[in-house]
Formats: sequence, C-alpha cells, structure tokens
Amino acid sequence: MKDTLINQLKFAFYPDEFFSAKSKEPARWSKPFLIVFINGVLASIMLGYGAYRLLPYFLKGLTPSTSAFLGVVAGLLGAPLAWYLAGLLTFVLSLLFKKGDEDLSKVLEFLGYGTFPLIFAGLFSLPLVFRVLNDPGIYSYLEGAYFTDFSTILEYVKPVIQIIVMRPSAALVAVIGLLFTYWTVYLLIFGIKNARNLSMEKTLTFLLFIVGIVTVVSGGVIAAII
Repeated sequence: MKDTLINQLKFAFYPDEFFSAKSKEPARWSKPFLIVFINGVLASIMLGYGAYRLLPYFLKGLTPSTSAFLGVVAGLLGAPLAWYLAGLLTFVLSLLFKKGDEDLSKVLEFLGYGTFPLIFAGLFSLPLVFRVLNDPGIYSYLEGAYFTDFSTILEYVKPVIQIIVMRPSAALVAVIGLLFTYWTVYLLIFGIKNARNLSMEKTLTFLLFIVGIVTVVSGGVIAAII
C-alpha cells in the first residue's frame, strides 16, 4: 500500500525521474485532468461564495443564489480552460527555444501534473478566503451603493479590493499561495524540460521568460488597482 502511494505521488517529489519516464509513453490525461478538476472544485467554492456575497451589490436585481451559481460555473469551467490555454501558450512559446518534437498533448499532461501543489494551496486558503469575505467592513462600505453604469462600479470595486488586500487573512492567503507556487514551479521545470526535450539551461531561460511576462502584466494590473 505504501509503495503504491509513493508510486502514485512520485511526480510530486521526484519530478525529473517521473517526467523522464512519462515522456517515453503516450500521453494520458486522466490523472492530470483529475488534478485540474479538483483545483476547479476548490476555485468554484471560493468564487461561488465570493459571488454570493459581493455580486448582488454590484449587479442590482441579481439574486445571491444566481450569483453563487455563476461563481461555481466560472470555477468549474475556468480551471480546465485555463489548463488548456496555459498549455497552448507554453507549447507555442517553447517553439522559440526548440522546434521539433512538437506534442501539445504531452505539454498539457505534464502541466496538469504540475498544478498538484495548488490543491494544497486551495485547501489551506479556503477558510481564510471565507474569513476575508465575511469582513463586515466590505459590506458596510457597499451598503446603499447605487451603480448607474460600469464606470461607477469600478469606482467601488477598487476600494473594496483595497479593503480586502489590507486584511491579515488576505496576506496569509498570499503567503500560502506563494509557497505552493514555488513547489508548482519546481515540478513544471522538469515537466517542461521532459515534455519538450529541452536542456536544463533552456528550460530555466524559458521559465524566466514566462515569469517576466507574467510579472509585467500582473504588475500593471496591481498598479491599476492600487
């Protein structure tokens, strides 16, 4: 039983050995999709509750139950969609570093395995997210707000986000997310290396390239919010 469990989770602790062996086999999506699906379920819980609490304030006439439904659907559909788009983007950009051995299915398979640590990030963050979303300061600010158009909605969204990010629980969520993101990156280093048959030097250069793009984009978004 113990050996079986170790073999099942080998990718999480011995990624280079695992992905190297997997790269010689046909792509199988069952386990990666299960990992992505679990992440989607966790995301749907957070988004569903967040939408339940917040959306009715911004979209008058939208009931809390409908808001929750929209949030759940967004989480469940968003996770596999993000998986596919991230895999496609990774595959296309990796062509800048190596052509040949083009196999999108293998990139998607290994990328799915690489998101395994995010399950733990979601599980640890879930109660903290609920705590943040139950902060009465958010709703006392929104109480009585009236939105006539999209621009007035944006005027209220920015302060609400600022209230949320200043809470200690939100900071703890960010720290937890960062720690498990490091683990995810560790897995993806070897996943991309073996999926695209790259050298370690090219793999690290490629990931730094991706991180640079993400940093610039996310930095712009954060600056716009704050």
